Amino acid sequence: MSGHDHDHTGFPVASEVSEFEILELAVRELAIEKGIFSADDHRRFAEWADGIGPHGGSRLVAKALSTS
Repeated sequence: MSGHDHDHTGFPVASEVSEFEILELAVRELAIEKGIFSADDHRRFAEWADGIGPHGGSRLVAKALSTS
């Protein structure tokens, strides 16, 4: 991967990384490299997702189930 202009500050530092974390990182880096979204887009989304917490997903599922 040469010539890309995003930073690699999101890399896990822990000695043990799960297979899911490796896959997520690989897909994220590929999407950034292919121009699907930028590293800044990913950072903003991650901050937004952290801000709503797990209750946001629960609320979405509950709403979907109540309308079916």
